[in-house]
Amino acid sequence: MNIEITAFDTVFFKDGKPFTMGEDTWASGIFPPPPSVFYGMIRTAYAAQNNISLADIVEKTKELKISSILLKYDDKGENHLLFPYPADLFQSKKEEEKKEEAITLMKLKANNITSNISAEKYPYVLSPETNIKVEDNFDKAFLDKDSFEQVYLQAKDDAIYIKKNSDIIEIESKIGISKNIYSNQTDEGKLYRVGMIRPKVKFLIEFS
Repeated sequence: MNIEITAFDTVFFKDGKPFTMGEDTWASGIFPPPPSVFYGMIRTAYAAQNNISLADIVEKTKELKISSILLKYDDKGENHLLFPYPADLFQSKKEEEKKEEAITLMKLKANNITSNISAEKYPYVLSPETNIKVEDNFDKAFLDKDSFEQVYLQAKDDAIYIKKNSDIIEIESKIGISKNIYSNQTDEGKLYRVGMIRPKVKFLIEFS
């Protein structure tokens, strides 16, 4: 079964970094969220629609499996599926200055570089084969379906074009403050900010 999920308001998905009010002033998040977020969402919706008690949710939904989570991006009326950015792609600083986000594949080469990577244990490494400083877009960008299937998976030398996180989400900072549970008044020195996310994409979930 496939479903599409659209966020009608800002969302926030906390990362694994610790956050303590009064010591930290910025609560950082991640995007896209891990599969567990959608797993809990689907289980909760199923339980609510079928009047399943909290005690029986685990048993009733134990066979639930999520097989795919993709982003769906609307570009000038055309829908594009977005895939996570593979770590073996690179973008040179020179290319980054252009309007087109040209990306190319790293090549496998003999490990004869000076580094802490053991040449005996790892005789080959992935390398951009360039002396130009490269940009790391891992966890910061996505590939559309055509680039992923027709260029990346076939290891072609054609340029790959990406969508960066800034193209598909907007960050809206929100101010928060802690309250004393006994007096219901604000706690001094516990002001913080949260980077709320307003997605420009839909989540396409395949599950069974």
